[in-house]
Amino acid sequence: MKFSIPYVTNKQAIVINKSNASKYTNLESLKSAKITALIGSSNEAIIKSNKYLSQAKYEASGTIELSFENLKQGKFDATVTDFVIAKSTLTKSGYSDLMIINGIELGNEEYGIGFRLNSDMTEKINFIIMDMMVDNTLATIAKKYDLTELYVSTIKTDFNYIMNKKELIIGIVDDRIPMNYYSNTGELIGFDTEFAKAVCQKLNITPKFKNIDWANKEFELKSRNIDCIWSSLSVTEQRRSTMKFSRIYMTNKQSIIIRNSDKSKYTNLYSLSDSSVKISALFGSTGEEVIKSNPYLINANLIESSTIEKMLIELKKGTYDAIVMDYILAKATIKNNSYSDLMIIPDIDLANETYAIGFRVGSDMSVQINEKIKELKRDNTLLNIAKKYDLSDLYESVETVAGNSDAAYIMSNGEIIIGIKENNKPFSYEENGILTGFDIELTNTIYKNIGIDVKYVVIKDWSKKEEKLISKEVDSIMNSIINTSELKNNRQ
Repeated sequence: MKFSIPYVTNKQAIVINKSNASKYTNLESLKSAKITALIGSSNEAIIKSNKYLSQAKYEASGTIELSFENLKQGKFDATVTDFVIAKSTLTKSGYSDLMIINGIELGNEEYGIGFRLNSDMTEKINFIIMDMMVDNTLATIAKKYDLTELYVSTIKTDFNYIMNKKELIIGIVDDRIPMNYYSNTGELIGFDTEFAKAVCQKLNITPKFKNIDWANKEFELKSRNIDCIWSSLSVTEQRRSTMKFSRIYMTNKQSIIIRNSDKSKYTNLYSLSDSSVKISALFGSTGEEVIKSNPYLINANLIESSTIEKMLIELKKGTYDAIVMDYILAKATIKNNSYSDLMIIPDIDLANETYAIGFRVGSDMSVQINEKIKELKRDNTLLNIAKKYDLSDLYESVETVAGNSDAAYIMSNGEIIIGIKENNKPFSYEENGILTGFDIELTNTIYKNIGIDVKYVVIKDWSKKEEKLISKEVDSIMNSIINTSELKNNRQ
């Protein structure tokens, strides 16, 4: 499943009887209690993984309503549910004897709109959600359904943070020819450098390039020493857990560089598969990952390098027998007279990869950047930069093929079919025979802007929501869709 940007954050709550307020005050006090949660829910997973709750006597409940009723009757000491549901339930008559334990921090969640894997519909939706945030439409809807507390934490956006300071601090490695490097006159140039400048010009902000230690790039990003990484950054599944990627703008692959004098000695991967072969890659790079995972290269003697320049010098000197680095950098390096005695081993297929811009996890800045990338593609600015640096063969044109476009499919139908839960207050529920709720008003506003109709379908078996998406019985999923690593593939 692919997600829109988040529009509400949520957290887990533990509900108890008020009569037990002095008995159950924290997680540790619940380790001998009888607790419940909805079967198959994220709440159940939290109970099983929590240090204290996992020690409690747990019994699953078939429905949320049943968990509250059994708690009220004393069959359980506590129920774990999400904060929105707990808050809404406790306002109903008959539940005044229940309360949420304050001061307990369990798993936080983000709610987004779910689409089919690789759907391009998210791009349209994200911009409308952003507009609704800016003009306070979303805040008004959140206030109406008593969700302001959860909505506010969502709108503290990376985009606002960056635009308010009017500069984008870009993390780079400044010796990566032809992506980021200094010319003979001392000017920072390269494909990624010019690309970043073009995007920032469209956003009317100043690009500020900062050379970073590549091994610490995630820390630099998270600590806000930089706002993004824009320096031949490969998209990997491992990195998805520590950063959020923009649209892919270029393809690449890993290559092996050796000395020309060793041309007959090292001809394939097998010839490098020996502990006597000293091989190097930049620490924390995709090249290092390739060496450690390749069945042949893993047998070589890996020596990590701190910079590309040092790695190349040591290869020339004979300290290393081979180095692994990406093809773009390798191709440009060998054109340099200083390294004309080096060569790429031909016909070796290592991991293909793609380049994107890396942002903080959960950042909404990628939404704005993605739109500017599309503009630069349409007017051929990006293609011209690629040609300038001899990268047109690797430049990735990601204009969507109409036949494979989810957005085109939905728009051609003139309506979007949205799967929802039944009676899921305050997100979607019937009032006086009319379907209403936060999610309903949100989606009605979004698709009114797009100009298509909305059809809501209740999904009785919520565990089959992904199947409904894949089979195109529905085009999108609402109702507290939790944006988790298990569900998401790529949120853009």
